[in-house]
Amino acid sequence: MVLKGPKPIQIPNVAKESQTDDDFNSSVLQPQWEWDYQPRAGKWSLTERKGFLRLHAFLPADSTGRNILLKAGNTITQRSWRTTSNEVTIQLDIKGMCNGGYAGLTHFSTSGTSCIGIKQFNNSRHLTYISHHRDSIRPEVKRQGGYFQL
Repeated sequence: MVLKGPKPIQIPNVAKESQTDDDFNSSVLQPQWEWDYQPRAGKWSLTERKGFLRLHAFLPADSTGRNILLKAGNTITQRSWRTTSNEVTIQLDIKGMCNGGYAGLTHFSTSGTSCIGIKQFNNSRHLTYISHHRDSIRPEVKRQGGYFQL
């Protein structure tokens, strides 16, 4: 093991900002994204629908007990920066959801996990907020024209 040595390439000390947005028009997942676990081939795609990252639902290998979110496959993550204000904008296409399905956005932290998204049960979809393993079911999301709205 070499403990000290010259840098192979001298690069000026230039600050770079991390990429934070994505229109998913590339054929490869951009470097600001990382997989929470190994992705399952055939269960995600950047080419099935141009401009979308398509994530297909499937049961995790161990689907018993609590914290199933932490065991879910094909979950992508992006580090949030510690600033006085973080803003996130997402677009979800929930047309293909079925009973028991959940699609949304999650905040992982050392103190807990919270989620906001859409949960489907009894053939209806509801805005849902989950914090400390407790669901807060909100209004039903209804289809109006080509879009789902609250």
